[in-house]
Amino acid sequence: MKNPILSISFFLLIFFSFNTSKAQSPYNMCSASAPTIFAPLTGSFYDSGGPSGNYADNQNCTVLFQAPAGGTITMNFSMFASEASWDYMQIYDGINISGIPLHPTTGGSGFSGYGPGYNGTVSAFSVTALSGKMFVQWRSDASVTEAGWAATWVMTNPSSGAILPPIANFFPSQATTSSVPTDTVWINSPYDLVSTSTSTTRSYWDLQGENPLNPGYARYNVAFTSQQYIDTAKYSQRFRYTFNRRGFWPVRLLAINAYKRDSLRDSIVKYIWV
Repeated sequence: MKNPILSISFFLLIFFSFNTSKAQSPYNMCSASAPTIFAPLTGSFYDSGGPSGNYADNQNCTVLFQAPAGGTITMNFSMFASEASWDYMQIYDGINISGIPLHPTTGGSGFSGYGPGYNGTVSAFSVTALSGKMFVQWRSDASVTEAGWAATWVMTNPSSGAILPPIANFFPSQATTSSVPTDTVWINSPYDLVSTSTSTTRSYWDLQGENPLNPGYARYNVAFTSQQYIDTAKYSQRFRYTFNRRGFWPVRLLAINAYKRDSLRDSIVKYIWV
């Protein structure tokens, strides 16, 4: 005769193994049914093909990233490539698609009707969910796949220690125009300025006096400040731009700590040499 306690225990083990709502890092999209990721605080996020393969056709998947109470979530995409106008990703600050869109909201629904959202080849970008909840929806059509994406998430945890004010800084840069620096920026070639700010969850960039901006760039309002910054949903830790004239360029960088984004912020203006 079977031991009834062992039988029940085995059933519960199987049940909870296939109905858990949590996922761990690294997480490949569509590898679980609508999971909620609570831990770890940092991790890797890939399409269903993982770090080296393409995603699959006919996918319709979601995942919810949830930070500790009072925390935030930043998702840093190092690359993104999908079939343009057919395969789309939407990201929301909230628990579902009723949240605040963190993806492009213009450009129409595309040929597949899945847009608007991230699609095609997109340069490195970051998005931050200040609510502490980030909902990601991904859909692909019936043919043609691409490399997908590679991203890392960072969840902040207010209970882990004191909240420090951010200190804004970036590389390469210098405080004055009194001398030509050793680290220079190439002219007429896309170049990445890199934020080296500390205790920050989000960075915003602007090129003071650059008007008009290069095609494809635009300035937008940022909450809690009267200043505008360039493509605020696209750039955070890195800002890519093609500098088209020689000399010093003033660059403004705003670093915020989303725990208290109205007060924990630091803004600087430093110079690069092109």
